Amino acid sequence: MDTIWTTLGIEPTKDVSAIKRAYAEKSKTCHPEEDPEGFMKLRQAYQAALDYAEGMREEPGFSLAGPGPDEIPIPENGKVTEDPGWYLQEQEDEGPNPFEGGEAITKFLELYTGKQRKNPAMWMDYVTSAAFLDAAWDPRFTSLLLQKVRKLRGDFPPNKEFLTWLNVAYQFSGGEARSFDGMKDILQIAALGPAPKQPKGNEFAILQSFLDYRRLNGLAAAGRWDQEAIEAFRQVLNSYAPAYIRERCEQRVTPDCERHPAGLRVFIHFLRREDLPEEVYRSAWQRLDLKSAVLGRAKVLYGPIRELAVQRVPGIGGEVPVNFLQLNRNLDAYQKRIRMAPETEPAESEAFFQTQEMQKALPVPRFLEEQLLTYSPWRRENMGETLVR
Repeated sequence: MDTIWTTLGIEPTKDVSAIKRAYAEKSKTCHPEEDPEGFMKLRQAYQAALDYAEGMREEPGFSLAGPGPDEIPIPENGKVTEDPGWYLQEQEDEGPNPFEGGEAITKFLELYTGKQRKNPAMWMDYVTSAAFLDAAWDPRFTSLLLQKVRKLRGDFPPNKEFLTWLNVAYQFSGGEARSFDGMKDILQIAALGPAPKQPKGNEFAILQSFLDYRRLNGLAAAGRWDQEAIEAFRQVLNSYAPAYIRERCEQRVTPDCERHPAGLRVFIHFLRREDLPEEVYRSAWQRLDLKSAVLGRAKVLYGPIRELAVQRVPGIGGEVPVNFLQLNRNLDAYQKRIRMAPETEPAESEAFFQTQEMQKALPVPRFLEEQLLTYSPWRRENMGETLVR
């Protein structure tokens, strides 16, 4: 009888890195499309091993064998207290599920049982909707989702379109899966239907947006919006510049710069949900040119972000952008003078620092971000020592 460790091919361990390496190695010979049962078994073993490593389970070894998904009794309250052999954990009765009858599950049922259930575009819209994103990582929602899928399986078995987009949101068929309390429910749903196809095109681009979403949530959860965190946010933000937003995405490998408008909704959901520092919205205002996002395609794509920035940074819409062209011309002239007469550097630096253009630029955050820290003329080795100080 296989245990999670024999499935992964390693000894019992709480070393998360070792578990991930073993999973990555085994997954090379267990493709979800070629061996869906073997892949789901491997995926279950991987998740269970992570649970053990993270202290969510005490036993170092347990069997993957057990009743099939349809053989597990579902209590009247809809809570699953026993999963198929790999994650056995009692759950207390917490009363009615708060997501029962809510928008996320209602819209899911309408699509899952409706005439559009095999329409990929409809599933794309669902998993990138605010209703789904508000609920998606709450284990009470995933538990309810599993209950509904099981109940409807006779008439509406999980199809490849649904599972493909479920995989885009949760990444359960690859090494990027997020370990959270509800993942066991998602894996059981996946085990009830065909293995999802490998994401490509728009699917792959939107999957990248979900990975962006996870990264941004990690920054917000850390609660430290220092310069390093702001720079990490800007790296994600750069992927949502107009040049990268495409209705038909084609790239299939990481890193992928393409983003789909539906993926932009996922990014906007993060901005709307979190209480973020002013600098985050200022970065978006500048890099996405939100001041001009009032007409046409720019308004359609970025209008919601513009509204958020205006709400959360009072007065930003009326600020006049500072042009640094003349300042950089002055910098070039200053550097030429001190190269020709190095002894004049202290006086030249002091005079340059006091110029109107320099004093006007110093309080502007964009000057720090785009000029002093990143623009090469301000990082030259021959900068005047007095000016640097």
